[in-house]
Amino acid sequence: MVTLKGRLAWLSFPCIALLAGAPPAPGAPATPGVAQAPGDPAIDRVRFALAEDPYFYDGHVVVSARHGNVVLRGIVFSDWDLMDALRIANRAAAGARVVNELTLLDEGSH
Repeated sequence: MVTLKGRLAWLSFPCIALLAGAPPAPGAPATPGVAQAPGDPAIDRVRFALAEDPYFYDGHVVVSARHGNVVLRGIVFSDWDLMDALRIANRAAAGARVVNELTLLDEGSH
């Protein structure tokens, strides 16, 4: 049986960090217009909801804020995961707009 962790084993950490939009290394320029906003309650709720959902793997998804919106960035591996991420985030955001910047990697792309 192929598990999600087995499918993800081929991705190296730098590759994951790059695709997921991880924060830049110290001294590197920050992405303009993107703030992590760790104290924003909407972002904290979305992060918590994604992490707590038993059917969604959030290890490759970064939640941030831009212009008052909640932004989902990173990678997902199926259209089902994409829809789950958006559904979970919209419910948890409680009225804040959720912007989808997730990249869908299909099985044949690696």
